Amino acid sequence: MKRHRKGTVILSAVLALVVLLGAVGSAVAAESGMKTVDKTLYYPDVNVTLDGEELVLTTEQGQVLEPFLMDGTTYLPVRAVAEAAGLYVDWDEGKTEVKLSTRPITPEPENPVEGQRIICLSPSMVECVYALGLGDSIVGWSAYTDYPEEVKDTAGWEPYAPYETMLDINTELDVEHELAKEVAVVSRFYDYNEEVIDALEPTVILAESEAQRGMYEELTAKGYNTHFYDPKTLEDIYEMMLDIGEVLGARDVAEELVAGYRERVAEIQAITSQLDKPKVYFEIAHQSSYTDETSGTSYTYGPYTNASGTPFDDMIAIAGGENLFADLTGDYTEVTFEDVVERNPDVILSPMWPDAKSHEVTTIYEIMTRPGFETTNAVQNSRVLYYDSSLMKRFGPRTITAIEKLAYLLHPYYFEDPDTGITPWELGRIDQFEPIPDSFR
Repeated sequence: MKRHRKGTVILSAVLALVVLLGAVGSAVAAESGMKTVDKTLYYPDVNVTLDGEELVLTTEQGQVLEPFLMDGTTYLPVRAVAEAAGLYVDWDEGKTEVKLSTRPITPEPENPVEGQRIICLSPSMVECVYALGLGDSIVGWSAYTDYPEEVKDTAGWEPYAPYETMLDINTELDVEHELAKEVAVVSRFYDYNEEVIDALEPTVILAESEAQRGMYEELTAKGYNTHFYDPKTLEDIYEMMLDIGEVLGARDVAEELVAGYRERVAEIQAITSQLDKPKVYFEIAHQSSYTDETSGTSYTYGPYTNASGTPFDDMIAIAGGENLFADLTGDYTEVTFEDVVERNPDVILSPMWPDAKSHEVTTIYEIMTRPGFETTNAVQNSRVLYYDSSLMKRFGPRTITAIEKLAYLLHPYYFEDPDTGITPWELGRIDQFEPIPDSFR
């Protein structure tokens, strides 16, 4: 069911008709000793409305959930009402507790490693640890960490801007300032501060991508328990999640998550396998130029794309597209405008993120007016779109959401826009019209 961000408002509308109590399901009731309700009390003639429109509540299997009467009061199952209101719901059998939340509910591992102090050198590793229910064990992370939303609630968290201008993180980082935080910044993405890491006394360090291989090797040589991941396929992402779960004592949670990822991917593929596949040019960096001040020589680089041998290749295929450069290999492959025009993409995707500077991203206009691009299907049909950089490029728990987003961008008649909790950049640079609310950062 599609999530609604304003869950509490919608919940009020639902509660005008029902009381959010009662059974959470006969199976749960039987196992936990909770009071059950006899079938004869069900009251199918009651209509349920949401904001004035009739609402038919069903289980994931399509079974209609009917209201029932008990002691003169009309009830609905908690899960049915919570999902209608855009809330997340879970049942904790050990605590006999129904959990409702406006955010995804993170499962708790049964046997986590005691006393662990985790450092995540990349934002994607932070997302993995939080997904495994161990976010509270993180003591150090990347300056680019901004997801899940809970990270912004940690004492001392701040956006990456102050760190971006540093030339040397080892000499310019305020060590005392970082160590006073609930979670210290230890790295940006391609570097780290030795003094802060030493002071944090981590029990495990997680690194990710080829850009961090050298950091991983250095820290391992210094005796740290460091683990490195560089997924090339969606299957590699699954294995990464399972291995991190094993390392942190949360293998049970990792297995549950991966099983859910596989199930959702199968659901998406069941639809996209029946659809035509648009050719997708996935640009990760636009063309840029600079002039050497000493020699006066000008240099031009890019644009760059993700070819085969990367998770993007799998993501595009599952979402029902065809990678325009699937015949090449590499996660940062330089191509030319002529290459793109000759291959004639149906869709062009370009990266965007909050507070992106003009030299970091490009405009839709610049893309559409590149030499020869006016002849491409993408430009002629106005299918040149922005995508959220962090959602697509951070491989881990949100990769499945990224695939859902791609499926929506490629086949909007067949997929709903997933609730990503981030700015819908496909609508353009709307942050230039009005400030981005904190909830979308």
